[in-house]
Amino acid sequence: MVEKDEKKSDLVAIDDIRGKLVVDADGAIIGNVKEIYVSKDGEVKIQVEINKEGRPIVPKQLIPFSAVAGIKDVVLLNIKVNIKQKKK
Repeated sequence: MVEKDEKKSDLVAIDDIRGKLVVDADGAIIGNVKEIYVSKDGEVKIQVEINKEGRPIVPKQLIPFSAVAGIKDVVLLNIKVNIKQKKK
């Protein structure tokens, strides 16, 4: 059901977000959306599989949905993401 002040065009289905490229505020492609999580208190986070030199970095990073500036062909963040690879 769409709330009175919401337009259907403002809503994005979770299945439409999964797999999209994630671009940070500097325009860098940082990875792909793997999953979306919602807490009991309504907090939404996206799980991003971050890639460095074509390889996924573990663990995947959780980014608060409040850091999402927009969703179209990609998920655009309003923050810069520093990619740090775990030392082996």
